Amino acid sequence: ILMSDRGPVIIDWFDAAAGAVEADIVRTSVLIRPSGSPASAPEHLPGADYETMRIVHAAYLEAMFDSPATERIEAERWEPVIAASRLAEGAQTGESELLAIWHGRATGRERAEP
Repeated sequence: ILMSDRGPVIIDWFDAAAGAVEADIVRTSVLIRPSGSPASAPEHLPGADYETMRIVHAAYLEAMFDSPATERIEAERWEPVIAASRLAEGAQTGESELLAIWHGRATGRERAEP
């Protein structure tokens, strides 16, 4: 669902497929995660502000992960894959955050929560 000037619009992806639920959760998380600094609006979400996206992102993660850490740890393994996918798509202008996720996988470094 995307928000437009006319209200919510449902998008039916042409390339939908069956796959790991965690990958879908992480893809959405990466898409709505606030990027940059609190003083800047997310480049890939025109009209959104950092604080609103921070609240939406936190609520999304809370809703997706009913149980404690194990589900989150499994899902976080998908982050580098999703980041690389978004970079390959060229669909997100905030490349530095995606590159940080990708590079973090090599060191085993946990990503910082916004």
